[in-house]
Amino acid sequence: MPNNIISSLSNSTNPLNILQSTNKSRLIKYLATKDMDEYKKLQYQKTDAEIKITSYGTLVSNLSVMNEAIHRMKKSITETKTALSSDTNSLLAIADSYALPGNYNIQIGKLAQSQNLSTGLFASANDSIADLSTYNSQSLKIKVATQDAKVITIDSSNNTLSGIKNAINSANAGVTADISKFDITDSNNKIMFKIGESTFTATIEKGSYSGETLALKVKMAFINSYNQGGDKFNVQYNEEDNTFSILNNSGSTMDLLWDNPSSNAREILGFDSSLMSVENNKKITSNNEAQISGYRLVISSDKTGADNKITLEVDIDGNGIFGEASAGEIDNIGLGRLAFNPTYDENNNPVGGVKNMTQNLNAQDSLIKIDGLEYVRSTNNISDIAIGVTFNLLRADENYYTNPENKRISIYPMSIESNLQSFITSFNITSDVINKQKGSPDDPGVLADDSFMNNFDSDLRNFFISNGSLLASLGLNYSEKGELKLDEQMLKIFLSENAQGVTNAMTLLASRLSIKISNYIEREIPSQTATYEEQIKDLQKKELQVKGRLKIKQLMILNNENPLNQLLNKPVNEEVGLLGLLAINTKKKK
Repeated sequence: MPNNIISSLSNSTNPLNILQSTNKSRLIKYLATKDMDEYKKLQYQKTDAEIKITSYGTLVSNLSVMNEAIHRMKKSITETKTALSSDTNSLLAIADSYALPGNYNIQIGKLAQSQNLSTGLFASANDSIADLSTYNSQSLKIKVATQDAKVITIDSSNNTLSGIKNAINSANAGVTADISKFDITDSNNKIMFKIGESTFTATIEKGSYSGETLALKVKMAFINSYNQGGDKFNVQYNEEDNTFSILNNSGSTMDLLWDNPSSNAREILGFDSSLMSVENNKKITSNNEAQISGYRLVISSDKTGADNKITLEVDIDGNGIFGEASAGEIDNIGLGRLAFNPTYDENNNPVGGVKNMTQNLNAQDSLIKIDGLEYVRSTNNISDIAIGVTFNLLRADENYYTNPENKRISIYPMSIESNLQSFITSFNITSDVINKQKGSPDDPGVLADDSFMNNFDSDLRNFFISNGSLLASLGLNYSEKGELKLDEQMLKIFLSENAQGVTNAMTLLASRLSIKISNYIEREIPSQTATYEEQIKDLQKKELQVKGRLKIKQLMILNNENPLNQLLNKPVNEEVGLLGLLAINTKKKK
């Protein structure tokens, strides 16, 4: 029946006559069904376009987050820098934000040190130094390099080792005085110890020390011999008990080989052979009092460097003239025992003049070679060689002149790893969004049939494939699934070998990718979205037309008595009049 109706409609020149001669109700319902099918199709197409617009909105949001991470990568070069040392026991560094990324090859010949002098032994810290029986007020003049000299009055109120120590420290003379109780020489400066299967020899720096200073020297001897970086050991001195404690933080049990003849520091530290093992994170304390060598007044320059030598002169007879031989002011008795005004050789070792005190350490400059160029400085904190970088020298190389060991400082942005990780996270999330929107052959996504999305995905993949060597130089790997992974260990190795190259590679990758992603965010995807928006507008117009036709047919079906006559009798300009609609359609066609 419907086919016959359609055939009649198509062949007739007067559709109204045909409508009057057929089953009007069945015809109208058939035509309404066709319009409804078309309306549903339009609604599906519109919903599909709206879903795609939403999907592209999600994609843009994720791309924007990723682009922010990319911009942080580009800005890394201007951010706070970190300095990585290949040997933290020998060399550290601090980098300012304006320091340029790069690597420095460094060899350390000498450490700058302060001149250190000491008196002979005294039985007590309260022993007198000056002989005040003839002149009850005497003077000590202290001068360091070209600084103004300071004069200290010595009388009955301060004429002891402790009193003179306090007077010197109050004078702001550019030196620091202390009282040592322990003399470290070749005969008592070694401790043998074992960790795991390895045996080490800790060699204490020779000199005269207070208990606290000796504890620090023993600690450094352990750290330097173990050479694993960080504070693996700690040593403390208890003044009240006159004992030393050794704390082991190496991660393994530490065996102190006190019964080894080479461990000659055992007695001076107060240990006996029964105290052998120290478990990790445990400490042992000497079971005997430390072996005090005697008491010495020790005077050290506050500044390191070869020029910062100390001169000590005394005025015993009070005539204002210091260092008079006729007054016994250069003799090694009384206050004259503090006189020190020698001549020096080229290494600042005293060779002549007045040298009643003993020089334990000579005034010395640091000697360092950076990238093949040698530098001499008065300090171990060197900040005038590399812009924005301060090198902190900790240990000299004994083989500097024969077979020097190379140390390396790598300067790079502190945030380089975190910024890379942030970028990787945002990229992988975006990649997952793309994969879900595309779907698979068995489970297609909302943009599976979208050629723009397919081209975008291919473009992104081709970018990372074509920049594979750039990714590799950052420790990055791009998988077949379209994911990025960071090999943190490789990144650290690359930074230690060529920090400038890694930083440049990251900046280059970020610049290239930023251009591409920004183009998609700002132009390509909005253009594709606009296409769907125009499509929706067109579909909405078609929906209105179909709705109009359905409204007419609905009225015709509801009016069962004489729907055609009622429609034909309505004025031409009324929307629901059939002749009016025909007239309107005719005008549109013209």
